[in-house]
Amino acid sequence: MRLQLSPFAFLRRHAWGLAVLCVVVVGYFATVGWFAEKLGDDLGRSFKAAPVVDDTKHRSD
Repeated sequence: MRLQLSPFAFLRRHAWGLAVLCVVVVGYFATVGWFAEKLGDDLGRSFKAAPVVDDTKHRSD
């Protein structure tokens, strides 16, 4: 049994797995970012749709 000290042998053996893992991680963060952007747009639209009215009749001063 030989001890491999070079990390390149490990990378060569597992290149496809590491590439798939990187694609999955990038896809996950891209999907979360896309949903967050859509949610932010929806919340922005719903809060802008409500009119702002100052309540001046119930002031104590």
